[in-house]
Amino acid sequence: HGGVYVPTEINQFLKAIWSKSLLGQVNARRLSNLSGNIKIPVQLTKPTVEQLAELQEIVGANITWGQIGMSPKRYGASVPVSRLLIIQGALDTQAFVTDQLTMAMAQQLDATALVQLLALTPISLNANGAALDGEKVVALETKVASDDHDLVTMAYVTNAKVRGALKTTKKDAGSGIFLMNESGDQLNSTKVATTN
Repeated sequence: HGGVYVPTEINQFLKAIWSKSLLGQVNARRLSNLSGNIKIPVQLTKPTVEQLAELQEIVGANITWGQIGMSPKRYGASVPVSRLLIIQGALDTQAFVTDQLTMAMAQQLDATALVQLLALTPISLNANGAALDGEKVVALETKVASDDHDLVTMAYVTNAKVRGALKTTKKDAGSGIFLMNESGDQLNSTKVATTN
C-alpha cells in the first residue's frame, strides 16, 4: 500500500548509437553555403614528347579539357518539439534536437559520399571478400601511386569487421607485426577511416 510513496527518478538517458562520421575521419574538404552550380575545369590530356629525325616536323597535340559539375542538393529533417517539453524537459531540448539533426545530416552526407566513392573505377587486386595480406596492401598502394594520385590525401575506408581482421592478420610469417596498428587507425602507415 506504500507504493504510491516510492519516488521515480529520471537518470541520464541513453542516446541513439550513430556510426562514426567518415568524412570527419578523412578530413574531407567541404564546400558549404553554395548558392549556385559549380564547374571545376579538369585537364584530361597531357603533352606528349617524341624523338624526331633531323628535319622531321613536330606534330602538336592540343591539351583537352573537361569539367566536373556540382550543384547544391537539398536535404531536410525535422523533429517536432512541444512547448511543454521545452518548459518541463529535464534536458536542454534545443541543444539535444540540434545535435540529433546534425548527426542525421552527417550520416546522410557520409552515405552520399560512399555512393560516389563506390561509383569510381575500382582498383582491383582479386575477388571481393578475399583475404587481405601485406603483399596485397603494398600492391594496392603501388597501383594507386602508379596512376599519379596524390598519396598525401590517401586513406582507407573500412568497417569494424574488416578492421578487426586486419588487427589480427600478421604482416608476414616471422615478424609478429600486424597489418593494422594497435589503435586501428593506420594500415601500412596510411590513415584508416572506420565506419559501419
